[in-house]
Amino acid sequence: MKKILTALAILALSSTAANAATFDFSYSGYNNYGTSFSYMQDGINLTLTPSTFNQNNGNTSTDNNDRLGRWSNGIGLYSSYGDDHYVDGYGGNDMVIFSFDTEVTIKSVTLQRYGSDDDFSFYFDATGDGDFNDAADWRDNEVDPVGWNNPSIYTFQQIWSGMTFGIGAEGYYDGFKIKSVTVDPTLSVVPLPAALPLYGAGMAVLGFMGWRRKKQAAKA
Repeated sequence: MKKILTALAILALSSTAANAATFDFSYSGYNNYGTSFSYMQDGINLTLTPSTFNQNNGNTSTDNNDRLGRWSNGIGLYSSYGDDHYVDGYGGNDMVIFSFDTEVTIKSVTLQRYGSDDDFSFYFDATGDGDFNDAADWRDNEVDPVGWNNPSIYTFQQIWSGMTFGIGAEGYYDGFKIKSVTVDPTLSVVPLPAALPLYGAGMAVLGFMGWRRKKQAAKA
């Protein structure tokens, strides 16, 4: 019993993690467009915005004419270059920026691909300034998931934790829609004031048990 109560007290003061949250971008309406889309899943807020990037230096930019679109098979992008309604590299290198309101670890992304070699580029805001324009910002070039004309799930093998990520198309013939993304909330420490009642209750029970054992020993 003592070990159980001690474990509960430690648990109250330790880091805890919530379950993974999957954001589904499928849209049942008809061709919905916007300069941004907002989602909430399991208490996590996510905002999607359109952008383009330069494959030579990684710099990103947003034009006032860039718009996101959502369809039954996911998120696409109409850019100022006048390209198709996918996230693609035709005319310009499209990117969708994922901005979370809390730090998360990206686990996987599901893409609706339309060819045999539709690669995507993943951008990570390493500096935490909300963009990908710094030399320290890492990107994984030419990630090629499997599949043909079917949703393909790409699972990230490396841990990338932050608040801002980017998924784009870098090749001229690359084109896809983004169906969903799955993230894990980053471990967070329970605030001490919130943990104190549980910790105090456990210590009180331990104290009572010790007092009772001493009293029984004295009677014996």
